[in-house]
Formats: sequence, C-alpha cells, structure tokens
Amino acid sequence: MSTVVYFVRDMSCPDHSPVAGLAQRSVAHIVYFRTRPLPVLRISLRIRVGEFYFSFMPPGEECDVYAGLCLNEARSGWSSHQRSTRIIELDQPENALLHACSKSNRYKIERAGRRDNVQTAFLSSPDERGLLEFAQYYDSFAASKDIPPLRRDQFTALARAGNLVISTARTEDGSVLAAHAYLVDQSRARLTHSASVFRLEADSAERNRIGRTNRLLHWDDMIRLRGSGVKTYDLGGWYTGHRDQAQLRINSFKEEFGGRVVHEWDIFRAGSTRGSLYLRGRNLAAAADVA
Repeated sequence: MSTVVYFVRDMSCPDHSPVAGLAQRSVAHIVYFRTRPLPVLRISLRIRVGEFYFSFMPPGEECDVYAGLCLNEARSGWSSHQRSTRIIELDQPENALLHACSKSNRYKIERAGRRDNVQTAFLSSPDERGLLEFAQYYDSFAASKDIPPLRRDQFTALARAGNLVISTARTEDGSVLAAHAYLVDQSRARLTHSASVFRLEADSAERNRIGRTNRLLHWDDMIRLRGSGVKTYDLGGWYTGHRDQAQLRINSFKEEFGGRVVHEWDIFRAGSTRGSLYLRGRNLAAAADVA
C-alpha cells in the first residue's frame, strides 16, 4: 500500500510533519528494459539497462547498457555527456527558503495555500494504484504538450527500488490539479516528472489557479523533504541554450524558487553488441536534435 501524508490546507496551522526514512534510502540503482527504434536498420532494439544516479556504482548485473546519471564528474572509459540542473539547499531555515523565492512566487504560493481550497498529498511509497493514477495523469499532460509519455518500465523500477516519491495537489472533490514525481536517495530529491494540465482548461481564472497550485505543491514538497532530512532539492534540469523559448520559460519558472545552477555528467557504457548499437543510435539522435 502507498504511504500517504496529507497536507490539509489550513495556512494558520500547516501540517509539515516529516516522513520517516526518506533520508535513509539507499543510492538509486535500477535495472529495466528500454526499446529504441533504429530507422536506418528498420528495427527496434529492446535492451536491458542498468542505471544508477548521483554516485558512481560499478556495474553489477549483466546489462546491455550501463548508465550513470547526474554524477559530479566524468569517468574514464565511459562515454560522458555534460548536463545542468538547478538545485536548492534545504538545510537552511524555512523562512530563508521562502525569502529566496521571488516576490511574485511567494505571493502565488501564499494565495494558493490560503484561498484556493486545495489539498496536497505526499506518497512516500506509492503502490500500483498510485503509480497508475500518476502515469495516466502525466500521459494526458504529455499529450497536451506533444512530448513523450511516461517510460513505465523505468518508473516502475524506481518505485520497486524504493527511490520514487509522488506528490499531488487536488481540489476538494479529489480532482488532480498538479502532480510531481521524485527520485530520492540518501541526500537528494530530483524532480523527474511534473504535470499540470492547465492547458486543457478554457477558463483563464482556472488556469491561473492551477498554476498557483503547482507552485504551492513545489513548496510543500520542499518543506516535507527538508523536514525528512533530505539535503538537496533538484528541480530536474536546466536548459543552457538560448533558442528554445519553451525551455527558457521553464528556466524562468524554476529560477523563481531560488537556488543555483550546477553542472554534472551522464555517463554510458555498452555491455553487449546490442548495447553498442543502442548507444550509437542514441548518439545519432542527440546529434540530430542539436543540429
């Protein structure tokens, strides 16, 4: 069953009690299957991926591809690619975290908490029902933005490893307004998926309400994670280019919560001929995106 903590929205007496065990979770290491089409060969490859996060872990189980994500340095003998993200250090007073937010962001968070009649929930160990609800909601969001749907195998593997946390914000009748998923280990929570389907709302006032609710959910997540001993809140990436206006708007949103940009590395190594083909196709697709 899911372990659920509810924040009943009463700003005069907010519930921010910690969730036991979050900061004691082991470093994330998962194994799952992924499929990639190879148009040149007119085939699709289904490969076994061994994936680890934040700290280097020598490969264990036999896999076609080994991937280390969000590492603080490249690794000799591995294909390495730099990435960036925005992080917020949570080991500071709550009022300092709030003060680091922009004035506009603080106003929207506080208004959502006091006047928008929403309830946020934190699932520290989501069960199959919680995973399915999130996946369906995220896929609706993804379709509205014309982006890929959730990778179910990877998502489920993180949950089975005990490294997945889900949060939701709902109306009084239980309808989901916003939802987040996090990869959590001993010291860090990284936002992996964020969804709010305000684009499907015709009413501008309701779209604004959902936007405020999403900000409130980020804030509640930060405070819940902080109270549970997690040291770093990772906003899930930072766009370093200058052309993609949608990504620049996402950057602006993240910047309103404060924090700083850090540069990290993703590293990859093939464990089989099939894995080599997969990584070659991945590199070609990445080069095409840049071009």
